[in-house]
Amino acid sequence: MLSVGVNIMRKIVYLHLEKGKISQVILEECSRYSTLVEPRGEQGVLLDLSTFKRAGEIVKELAVFIYRQNVGPARLGIASNPLVAFCATCGSIPPVQVKIKNTYRFHSYYNILIFQVIPGQEASFLAGLPLQEFPVLSAKERQKLIRLGYSRVGEMAGLSQERLGQILKCDALQLWQNSRGIDYSSVRGNYPPDRLVCSLLLSSCKDRQRLEQALQQISISLEKELDQRHKTCRKLVLEVRGEKESLSQERLLGYACHEASQLTRILVELLPKTELPLPVEELRVRVDRLEKVEVEMPDLFTWRQHYQEEQQHRRLQEAIHDLLQRFPRSIQQGAEIERREQVLALWDPWRFLPRER
Repeated sequence: MLSVGVNIMRKIVYLHLEKGKISQVILEECSRYSTLVEPRGEQGVLLDLSTFKRAGEIVKELAVFIYRQNVGPARLGIASNPLVAFCATCGSIPPVQVKIKNTYRFHSYYNILIFQVIPGQEASFLAGLPLQEFPVLSAKERQKLIRLGYSRVGEMAGLSQERLGQILKCDALQLWQNSRGIDYSSVRGNYPPDRLVCSLLLSSCKDRQRLEQALQQISISLEKELDQRHKTCRKLVLEVRGEKESLSQERLLGYACHEASQLTRILVELLPKTELPLPVEELRVRVDRLEKVEVEMPDLFTWRQHYQEEQQHRRLQEAIHDLLQRFPRSIQQGAEIERREQVLALWDPWRFLPRER
């Protein structure tokens, strides 16, 4: 699995309303700043501002907007990954205790509280969080740790990966990383509902093979999301972002697809062989024109005939799609002119040839 480099500075914001619900107006306001907006339940939403240099100003503007919506008290957490941003917003760590350790900055705008975790201090920030409020632990895993006398995330982080796996009876690599403030998960851009956006940050990548591996990982994530929604897509947009410039490529698909293998093949074809904005800092894939998958019950009496016709039609569409991918804008579909003239000659008297006498 390809992971994000630890030297990449991400800016993840989590917004939590203490009493109200996240409305469409708030989601639309968040989507004005970034395409990576992921609603979390009725009271929370994640926002990725990693590509913005003025992320602090955007957070202040968002806080003022929320205040004007009159939705009650709210919290904003800013961190280098979604897990820490969530814990900074929804956790009950005493501000005075954390501030002594100098792990975060605290601001207040009207009734909006903003917690910004200092980069590199994620493990120290989570150390005082009770295990009951650590979201990555299940109820059963939490009970096992509490029975052995562990009560806070810092104590869990002090265990080795092997010891943690023995206690929880599972592969504890991800939990061990999470307890130390490490979270490689990305924000899923699933708002607005008619599109999907998946992004992956890279650490100054110049290797084309690594870029193809990253596209494969993005395709797997998109396939899972499309399967959960029971939808397919007909348009792919690939954005390759470098340090100073970016490149965008898009393609309309001949038929709807959702499988990771198909998405990977198309995205690799969209990846230019030359003129890449090297070094690549981010790959972002947007999926548009989503269509709902409709399942129909087969007619058992005529199943064989319809099945053969559907198979022939599907093979024809796949062949046409492959040709369009290899020779874009060079192949046209339509009726053959000579055949059209032959058909019209069957009923048009002016097209009959004169009889020989």
